[in-house]
Amino acid sequence: MNFSFRYKHISNGYFVANALMAVSLVLGAASAAMAESAPVVLMEGGGATVTSFDVKVEAQKIEPEARKKILAQPDNVARIASTVYVRRVLAATAEKDGLAADLMVAVALQQARDKV
Repeated sequence: MNFSFRYKHISNGYFVANALMAVSLVLGAASAAMAESAPVVLMEGGGATVTSFDVKVEAQKIEPEARKKILAQPDNVARIASTVYVRRVLAATAEKDGLAADLMVAVALQQARDKV
């Protein structure tokens, strides 16, 4: 199974609503695919890609007892994927705009890397 959602840019809240709807439609099958060895592309565009592996990594923040139940719901997976996607697009935009040259931003970025 290989699902992908491609969109060139984020223009407004309408895009996010459409993205969540599109992701929700494919996530029933993608939830099962998350156990597979190859990542499934869930969202792509605006310089960012979110895969089923990204959702699995993000889900590690959820208590183990609740994780399986949460990931079984396509709407929950769509929300997680959307959150990761928006963060990545915002980070790419900030980097493109040169914000990483700001000392405070550079320190915050290093601290975020240290958490990994």
